[in-house]
Amino acid sequence: ISYIIEAMQRTEAVERIAVVAPPSALGILNKSYHIIPIVQKGALLANVQEGFKVLAPKGLFLVTTGDIPLITPEAVNDFLEKSRAVESDFYYPVVERKSCEAAYPGVERTFVRLKEGYFTGGNLFFVNAPVVEQLLSRVEVFFKYRKNPLKLAFLFGWLTIIKYFIGQLSVADLEKRFSVLFGIRAKAIVSNFAAIATDIDKLSDLELVRLIMAREQN
Repeated sequence: ISYIIEAMQRTEAVERIAVVAPPSALGILNKSYHIIPIVQKGALLANVQEGFKVLAPKGLFLVTTGDIPLITPEAVNDFLEKSRAVESDFYYPVVERKSCEAAYPGVERTFVRLKEGYFTGGNLFFVNAPVVEQLLSRVEVFFKYRKNPLKLAFLFGWLTIIKYFIGQLSVADLEKRFSVLFGIRAKAIVSNFAAIATDIDKLSDLELVRLIMAREQN
């Protein structure tokens, strides 16, 4: 979490940082960083909602998971700048496989085959405050299946499934379907920064990140 806080502190657009975590972690972080501590509620979406209530943003605000320690201010700035160039309510980064493999050879991620190439989802979310309640009320199922392309396809409908299997499903198709399903304007932002999509879900991920950090320090 410290790596992420430090990256956010060095990102000019970030004004306040709220951290939702167990009390033991908050106690340690409070000694080193100027943050707004929030005791976690359990489920991820409930924690996002709690952070939203405390921060009470009026416009666009950024959400990040706590397991992307390779994230950099440059990656965050790139995502925010690209997002602001397009009018929408919800922005989600996607990273091409070639970018992930070029940055971190040997990385294991779930990639979805789209018309434009193979993509994986990132771990940042840029959201317009007025749509948060509506979004959170519908997004739980989508989030549950975010790393299962087939189940996501069924959630998005039969036309999406057909296009996916014949290799004709595009980024724009997914944006349109997401917008219809959740009643908001959604935009996928293509990022070249693999760190956004390099999270730690299993032991092999942890080992890879440790190797990358050791290599970058030398």
